[in-house]
Amino acid sequence: MTIGQFYLTDAIKRDHRKLENLYAQIIETKEPQEKTRIMNSFVGEVARHCAVEELIVHPALRNFAAKGEQLALEDREAHKKVKECLSTLYTTPIDDDGFTPCLENLSKFLRQHITDGERKYLAALESGLSEAQSEDLAKAFTQCKDYEVSKSATRTA
Repeated sequence: MTIGQFYLTDAIKRDHRKLENLYAQIIETKEPQEKTRIMNSFVGEVARHCAVEELIVHPALRNFAAKGEQLALEDREAHKKVKECLSTLYTTPIDDDGFTPCLENLSKFLRQHITDGERKYLAALESGLSEAQSEDLAKAFTQCKDYEVSKSATRTA
């Protein structure tokens, strides 16, 4: 890798750190309206992360990684668990007794997804990509991820 270049692994790891940071903010925040605002952001970011990986990363895995079809299938199954937890979390009021266990369950699946993604899927994919392909995929991932979520997709406190 050349200094100054931005690869797919860099883009996805940066996004993973953003998700981890939002999760930490939810845990630390006590004020209900602020917690709801952060929660809305977290839900949107996780949902977009999964969708963009499915649009950009999974096809690349299938085309360029050794055992890519299997890796894409495994990651899609992990996304399914994360999205199921996300759906439950989104419909659970922040002041409900089930909110924290639901958030912790999502966090467990998300941490596993991040670990597997960074250690397994991205390593396999990057080994099959040229630098230019990785840079192009990073750009596509970042552009897709940066689309704005409409206000109708958020909830209020």
